[in-house]
Amino acid sequence: MQHKKEILARALAATGIGPLLRRLRPWNGLLVLNYHRIGDAVASPLDSGVFSATQQQFDDQLAWLKSHADVIGMDDLASALDRSGRFVLITFDDGYLDNYQLALPVLRRHAIPATFFITTGFIDGRRVAWWDEISWMVKQAVRREWPARLSHDGTPRANWGADETSAVIQTLLRTYKGLATEEGPAFLEEIAEATGSGRCPVTDGFAPWMTWDQIRELQSAGQSIGAHTVTHPVLARCSREQQQFEITESKRRIEDVLGGTVNSFSYPVGTADAFTSETEQLMQEAGLRWAFNFQGGYLDATHARTADHYSLPRIAMEPDLSAPRFQALNTLPGLFARA
Repeated sequence: MQHKKEILARALAATGIGPLLRRLRPWNGLLVLNYHRIGDAVASPLDSGVFSATQQQFDDQLAWLKSHADVIGMDDLASALDRSGRFVLITFDDGYLDNYQLALPVLRRHAIPATFFITTGFIDGRRVAWWDEISWMVKQAVRREWPARLSHDGTPRANWGADETSAVIQTLLRTYKGLATEEGPAFLEEIAEATGSGRCPVTDGFAPWMTWDQIRELQSAGQSIGAHTVTHPVLARCSREQQQFEITESKRRIEDVLGGTVNSFSYPVGTADAFTSETEQLMQEAGLRWAFNFQGGYLDATHARTADHYSLPRIAMEPDLSAPRFQALNTLPGLFARA
């Protein structure tokens, strides 16, 4: 499907149809672009899959958006949903250090706002996220063995080859996401044992997160800060009490450090099975106004006023997103923003 979209996007650019469509303004509504990390995915010892763009790609994308769309900040969202226009909202999840080092200078240069959803426990605890630790352990493996629970769970062999590293990481990440919250730590120990790598370093120098001072500087530069839980669990796998803690405590911690009121939230993982109607109810009870999923799509203006404000759609930015496809995404989101 992505290959077909790439062919169509290049055809739109080559024939001049893309620029013509943009002049005709073929859509009205809200398109939310979601980034995680900015930088070189190949060079990272952690999870390469959470890199969204290189700094140059991000710069090129913002330069194009500035000329072809109305890029809004979180404070403008309510008014944007109440009027006609092609609105683009930029978001970042988790709180990675490269957001400050590489993304902020580009945002400043183009005078474009974004919203950064922060996992507060990562900032306070300086520990490596579970997806990054899984990736690190597999990349550092001295033994290529599956964890015990997978060796007897339909996996065709007990060992994996050196050329299967990426596929193994994806399998382990999917398995972790499906576990109950309390099972996660034991699964990480199983991976450490199976790979012989041990657990990932937890020193401050290795943790890839911003500090509160850097997040404060983001805010001072006109960027918005939202909540993204304390420990980044899949909320649908949590009890009501656990969900309530993750939502309210992350909101409270940010407000205590930065001042002001946090009114936006993004769901960890964000797929349709990652949160529930109960989760949305807890969002409302916590005093949050907006919550964003990670399911692709965009919000058409005809549905904006009746949209579920606790499940607003976002589209993932990927490092292999070519310039023609990025432009097509922002020209025909009804087609190109589908997951």
